[in-house]
Amino acid sequence: MNPSGMMRNSSSFPVTDQPFRLGNFDVDPKALRIEKSEQSVKVEFKVMQVLLVLADNAEQVVSRRTLESTVWSGRVVTEDAVTNAVAKLRRAFQDSARSPSYIE
Repeated sequence: MNPSGMMRNSSSFPVTDQPFRLGNFDVDPKALRIEKSEQSVKVEFKVMQVLLVLADNAEQVVSRRTLESTVWSGRVVTEDAVTNAVAKLRRAFQDSARSPSYIE
């Protein structure tokens, strides 16, 4: 288990179905939910996978290529796939690209 509390499987993909806290938010990977107080946002499976990779590599830069090869392993995807997933995470975390608190 790494410092973020996530275990890696044999393909180096972070594996957790246990809820965890990220800043002021509660993340429930199994339910695909990100919650803060009374607000709850359901995200798509791939969006949650992107979040897990980013959380597993906190304090490090995760390249677009790494996200593509980890989350969309073996599939050809457009740049929009990663861009859209990150945009959805920013909305869920009420984060901004110009002044990020969670996703830089």
